[in-house]
Amino acid sequence: MNTMEDLLGAMWLVSPIGLAMMACVAIGFAVTAREAMGRERGFREARDQAHEDEASALADAKEKAERELGRHQRLLDCHVDALIAAMADGRARPVPWPGRVLEAFCATVPAWQQKLAESTGLAPRDVERLLNSDFPITPGLARQLEDFTGAPARYWERLWRLHDATGPTRRKPW
Repeated sequence: MNTMEDLLGAMWLVSPIGLAMMACVAIGFAVTAREAMGRERGFREARDQAHEDEASALADAKEKAERELGRHQRLLDCHVDALIAAMADGRARPVPWPGRVLEAFCATVPAWQQKLAESTGLAPRDVERLLNSDFPITPGLARQLEDFTGAPARYWERLWRLHDATGPTRRKPW
């Protein structure tokens, strides 16, 4: 009988240790599951952020492409005007003011007048005179305008010559 009591006493001692071991295993599973859920949440948030970044980059690229398309359309308009002016007598049709053409060409660029002044080295007063077509477009300035607008220097020179040749009628806007 003594053995039975010893066996029951040993089971009583083993039972709390077994319970503690089972509790440790359960806690370990809970911690592992919580870490896995946290990693999954982090992955999901990273995917969402990457998607938002891609959408933003795509919108920026689309906006930039639209601006470039507009710039190329204006450049094409400049070339067409230059071709028409070269083929026809410049006095047979109204000559656009160089300043108005420049303004129409650059109007979509924020703070373009300040950027033009910095790019060409002109004082703000001279930029204003250029926009009023009262400032001569020299070959050097024409090259600077080409760098700034993308329209060829020969276009700016030709436009100034046509405008200047019209004399007193040049005050009439196109």
